Amino acid sequence: MKLAPIVLATILHLPASAQSSPQLPKGAKQLLRLMDLKAMRGIRTVTVGVEDLSQDAVNGGLSVEVLKNDVELKFRSAQLKVSEAAPDAVVEVSVGCLKSGNAYAASVRVELHQNVALTRDPTVFVPLATTWAHGDLLLVSAPRLVQSVRSTIDESVTKLLNMILESNQ
Repeated sequence: MKLAPIVLATILHLPASAQSSPQLPKGAKQLLRLMDLKAMRGIRTVTVGVEDLSQDAVNGGLSVEVLKNDVELKFRSAQLKVSEAAPDAVVEVSVGCLKSGNAYAASVRVELHQNVALTRDPTVFVPLATTWAHGDLLLVSAPRLVQSVRSTIDESVTKLLNMILESNQ
């Protein structure tokens, strides 16, 4: 029982250290955004995957099937195809949960994976490289776990979808 508070303290310390890191200059942010948009051009079909959930996450009411259905519905609503056969990209959702008392620490991450070739050597092919990612750390009471995780995934997927749609205009 003493391990959980130590781990929670470590998890909760991460955002503070990330916020104190130097910010990218505005021009660099714009350049990275343009690179992201270029990398997403042509995505019309995706496969959605949700990593296996921890026992704490399952006990808290989370389900791989529900999370996957949420993300797939969001993509279909945006007129993108969801298919296991020959996708342009793979959207991967991962949720890590740790329960301590009546609270959960949760890490939520949405990633876009694509096959890429290196510009310095186009013969080098990297399958399913991460080309976009967004994550959040949450500390929520047990009754709010499911709603908070689903809402956080929805926000991340919305950001990804907006970029994909913008890149394909």
